[in-house]
This record gives sequence, C-alpha cells and structure tokens, in this order.
Amino acid sequence: MIKKETIYHIMVLNIIITSILSCGIHIYRNYYSYLQYYLTGLMILFMMIFIKLEKNFKKQLKMFNNQSYILIIFALMIINTVIGYGIYQLNTAKNVVSVIFISMCIFIEFYIFPFVFTKYKKIETSVLNWFIRLCTIFGIIAIFIELGKGSFLDYHWINLRNASVFYDPNFAGMIFGSAFVVALKYDKIDSKFKRALLLIILGLAVFFTGSRGTLLAIVLAIFIYIFIYKKIDISKKILLLLTFLIFSAILLKYLYTIDFFRTYQGSNDRIEVWTLTIKYILNHPFIGTGYLSIKNFLHSYGYILSSTHNSYLDFVFAYGIPCFLLYIFLICSILFKALKNKDKSNDVYILSTIFSIINANTILYSFGGVGICSLLYTLFLGLLNYKLTLNKVGGINE
Repeated sequence: MIKKETIYHIMVLNIIITSILSCGIHIYRNYYSYLQYYLTGLMILFMMIFIKLEKNFKKQLKMFNNQSYILIIFALMIINTVIGYGIYQLNTAKNVVSVIFISMCIFIEFYIFPFVFTKYKKIETSVLNWFIRLCTIFGIIAIFIELGKGSFLDYHWINLRNASVFYDPNFAGMIFGSAFVVALKYDKIDSKFKRALLLIILGLAVFFTGSRGTLLAIVLAIFIYIFIYKKIDISKKILLLLTFLIFSAILLKYLYTIDFFRTYQGSNDRIEVWTLTIKYILNHPFIGTGYLSIKNFLHSYGYILSSTHNSYLDFVFAYGIPCFLLYIFLICSILFKALKNKDKSNDVYILSTIFSIINANTILYSFGGVGICSLLYTLFLGLLNYKLTLNKVGGINE
C-alpha cells in the first residue's frame, strides 16, 4: 500500500519541476500550452485525491478567517469575466472556463499545498531543494553563456541579454531572483560556504539577465525585511538606512556606468501602456473586462503585448477595482501579521513574498498561476496564512 505522503510527494514534485522546465526556450516554443493544460489537470487531480484521503480537511478550512475573502475574489473574477465577454467583447467564452480553473488552482496553491507542506515537512524541504538545485544549474549555464560571449551549447543571448535556458530574459531574472531570496534565508542550507556559493551563482545569473526590476526588487526586499522585520534598536536602524543609501548610490552609479539600465531603450513603451490602461480603468472602475482581456485591449491600440508588465494593472483591468482592493487587503493583512509574528521558520517565505510583491510592479505574477514564479508566490503566501492560523488555533488536528 503506497503511503499518501508518497503520493503527495511525487505529484507535487512533478508539478514544480514541470512548471520550471516548461519555461525552457525550446519547450516553451513548442509545448508550453500543452504543459499548461497538463499542469492544471494534474493539480485538479491532486485536489481530488487529497480531498478523498484527508477526511478532516473540511474542518481545517473553517479555521481560516479570510476564507470568505477568497470566495468573494473567486466570484468577482468569474462575474467580471462573464460581463467582459457579454459587454466589452474583449475576451472569449473559453476564458470564462479558464477563470474557473484558475480559481481551483488558487484554492489548491493557497490552501491545499500549505496543508501538505506543513503536515509533511519532507515535501516542503524537497520542493525548496529542487527549486534551488535546478535554478543553480541554470545559473551556471547563464555564466557559461556569458563567458562564451553570448553562446553555450544550444543557448544564446536574446536581444544581447542572457536568459540562460529560458524563453525571456525578464522571466529568467524573475526566477533567478526568486531562487536568490529563497537561498538567502532557507534554513536547510547547512554551511555558510555553500550558501555564499549559491548566492554568487544566482546573483550573477540575475545580473546577466539585465532585469532592472528584479535587481531593484531584491535590494528593496532585503532592506525592508531587515529594517521592519528584524529586532534592532533605532540607532542601528538609522545606521542601516545610511548604509543602504550609500550602497544604493554606489550600485546605481556602477550600473549606470556599464549601461545596465539601457536608458537608450527608455521604458520600452511601458509608461505609455500604463497610462493608457489607467485611463481605461478610471473610466470603468467597478467592472473589469475579464481574464486575458488586456491582450486584446493593447492590440487594439497597436501594442504587440500580452500584458502591461505590471501584475496589479493587469489584475485591476481584468477584475475591477473592488476585486483588486480585496486582493490587496488579503495580501497585506497576511504579510503584516507575519511581520508582526516574527517566527524565524517563516523568514524564507516572508522575504520571498516581499520580493514578489515588489517585483510584480514590473512583470506578471498571476495569483494562482501554474507558472513557477506565480505558483510559488501563491504557495508562499498561503504558507504564511496557514502557519499564522495554526499558531492561533494551536496546530493541526489529525
């Protein structure tokens, strides 16, 4: 008889590893849409098996005070997509079905995975180990590409930027940045030398991608984490602030000198796209246009983009301001409670969540997505929520 822990372990690892590998440039170009269907189907199968095996999970759900917020968010996402299809005609009926599946993925990543990770620590450790391990291998490939002046094996620079094995340099920056902040605070890394080596490899990989948003998100996340979360007196905080400002000035000057910011590119139409999107949102504040509608909207104005490259603008455009405010309230309430709680076992998830929240301003994170960074963002937020709730009610009831 196979243990349920083994079933969970195999399925979760399959989901995580497939999600990472699906963003490799060759797989992404040929099979990505099929793998999205595969991952969504596998997660729903996991949910069905989990609910069958975990008889007490329904009782566990009742202990979450914010469960009603999630249900309202689900309802508003579906309603706005239906309305967007019926009124604005900016999406398709297929997207209504997609939002229902996304809601299921949010439920799985935000509630079920945290339950499994908390109850079966081996799975939590295994997932984080594999994530860091694979990102480190891809980071080494990024270094070889750089040493090879843009080419290594079958991987090459994309628009003179290093994406390692991935389909896009900005996505590569996002995944390497996520791995960097996880490695920085992951307590299972048992030596300072090993941690330093991992951080050097992943840090160089981030730098080589040329992702301005990710680098800024890492620096700000570490500063916020130390300045707000750590217990240090006011004199040390002032010293920390001054050190941060001096370090930032030196770093910015160096990055500007080597043209890291690519000022000749400007904002790559992002300011224009953001302005256009904000104007539309202000004219339609309460009702969104539905899932994936932003792509059609931008195309109608001549921009060949599928996103504004700002997760928050994409979300509020699709689902309206009321749904967006509820979503932001959910995120902030969990993060503020975690910062106040000061549980060291949550450090890696707190830092990762802060990083993702900042980085989401310049790239797309989907709440409940099957892409690896969106998946981990939702999972880590769910883990903070789950552990805070357990501390309040006194642990898991078997």
